[in-house]
Amino acid sequence: MSDVLKVVESVTTLINQKKYDDVGFQDYFEAVLTPQVVNMNDVYQGVFKDKSPTEMAISINKQIDIVNSEQQEFRDNFCVDPVEELDAIADVLFTVAYFMYQLSVSLDLDEAQTKEFESVLQGERVALLIEDFNNFLGVMYSNYDLPIVIEATDRVVVNNASKFTTDEKEFETWVAPPNEPLNKETRVVDGVEYYMLVNEVSKVRKRDGFVGVDLMDLVEKQHQLFVSRGEVEDNDEKE
Repeated sequence: MSDVLKVVESVTTLINQKKYDDVGFQDYFEAVLTPQVVNMNDVYQGVFKDKSPTEMAISINKQIDIVNSEQQEFRDNFCVDPVEELDAIADVLFTVAYFMYQLSVSLDLDEAQTKEFESVLQGERVALLIEDFNNFLGVMYSNYDLPIVIEATDRVVVNNASKFTTDEKEFETWVAPPNEPLNKETRVVDGVEYYMLVNEVSKVRKRDGFVGVDLMDLVEKQHQLFVSRGEVEDNDEKE
C-alpha cells in the first residue's frame, strides 16, 4: 500500500467517527461537500486533474499550508470567540476536503508519475497535518452537533462561491473595493464560464459590497441544544 493511500484511508477513518455514524457525516463530507469544494478550487486554481505530477505535488504542499492556517485560526478562537470558532471549523473542513480530493487523484498516477509526484510531495508535513486534523476532529465531535457543523459549512461554501458568478449581466455591476485595484476575468471549467475579480497575481478577490457569512444564530442554537440536554447552564436563567 502506498503512503498516499494510507493517508487517504486514515483520514476517511477519522471522519467516520462513531458519534456521527447515524447521521452520515462521511456521506456529507464525500458526496456533498467535496464536489462543491472541488468545483470552486478548479475555478480558483485551474483543474487539478490536468496538472502534471510535479504540479500536483506543489499544489498539495500549498494546500497543507492553507489547512494548517485554518487549523491555527480554530485554535486561536477556541473558547474565545464562538462565531469565529465555528467559522474556522467550516474552513478547516472545506480545505481538508480539497486536500483529500487532491490525494485521491494522485492515486491514479502510473508508476513513473507516482515516483515524480512523491519526489516533490512533502510527505512528513502530510503526516503532521493528519495528526493535527485528528485532534481537531476530537474537539469538534465533543463540542458541536453535526447539523450545526453541516449548516455552518454549507453557509461558508455558498459564501465562498459568491466570489464568482456565471451571470454575465450581474458581473457587469461588480466593482473592486476602494483602494484595491482588481481586474475582471473569465475562466471556463467544464464548459461553464465563470466571472470574477482578480488581483495582480490572478487571485480571486471579493467585490465591493461583498457580504460575509453570518453564523451567530447557529452559535446560539448550539448553546440552546447544550442547555436542553443539561450540558451547560442557561445564562439567561442565571441572570
